Formats: sequence, structure tokens, C-alpha cells
Amino acid sequence: MNKKLRKRLFLILIGVIIIASAIVLVIIYHNHRSNYPISISIQKQLNFIPFITVPTSFDPVSQPYNINYDKPDQLLVYKLNFEGQSLVVSQQATPQSFNDIPDVYNQLIIKMRGGTTFSTPAGTVNITYPKEYNGLQTAVMDSDGVLMFTRPTKNLSTGQWQRLFNQFITLHE
Repeated sequence: MNKKLRKRLFLILIGVIIIASAIVLVIIYHNHRSNYPISISIQKQLNFIPFITVPTSFDPVSQPYNINYDKPDQLLVYKLNFEGQSLVVSQQATPQSFNDIPDVYNQLIIKMRGGTTFSTPAGTVNITYPKEYNGLQTAVMDSDGVLMFTRPTKNLSTGQWQRLFNQFITLHE
């Protein structure tokens, strides 16, 4: 076989390998993405990358369920079960005013009667006690372009909140 023919066959082989690899990666990505608890149809409507929970053997938390997306309000809402309690999680893109005026988030926390603050891999969490919920807590986190509110059916300890928020990851991780 002459040198030109070998070179041409080698280039064709490399091209076939690259195309086959690309097809395999697309299939893997699609299957991986479709295994998330948030449907692809909802994912496509979001203008932010949401946080979801990842259960661990130490601190089991359910996968999100009853997932709804309110398109006019651009609000993702779902439920979780954690340590025997039901929680409602709502997420939206961080409002532009939070980026333009840094103190707006702090004013929100003050208005919601903020208490404990702690850090997790997902971001800084503020435990608040909104007047309209008669002392029932709401955890608030503004991280990675997502504003998230989490409300339990009854108050959690700081340790429980930390264990819960340690299990949140962004959907693209």
C-alpha cells in the first residue's frame, strides 16, 4: 500500500472514531439528563439552573416530587421528604435588583425576620421566621443565580437545615 493511501485510510478511521465518540457522548448526556427528577420539558423552560437534592446513605432525602413550573412567574416548585417531614422548595432566577443593588437581599432577610445563617457547598443559607407563617421557618438561599425558599411543615434544628442543604447540588453537576 502506498503512503498516500495509508494516510487517507488513517484520516478516514480518525473521522469515524470522532463521529462515533460524539454520538456516544450525546446519548450519554441525554440519558444522564433524563434521569434527573425534573423533566426535560420543564428544564427547557427554566431561565436558571436549579438546585436538586442528592440522597446520601447518611442523610436520606427524597428526590423532588410534585414538580411544577409556573411559567408566567418563572417559579419552579417541588416537594421533598427529609427526616420525616415534608418541605416545599421554590426556586427562581435571582432577581436583577439583587445584582444591581447588593443590599436588596439583606433587606429581604431582615423583612423575613432572619435568624441563623450558615454556609454549605451550595451557598449561604439564612433561616428566617416570616410573620405570615406564624413562627414557621423558611430557609432562604441566593446562590449561583438562583433564589431559593424552603419551607418545612414544622421547624427544623440548625443541624437538620445544614444536613439538608449539604445535599443540594445544581442540576448541571
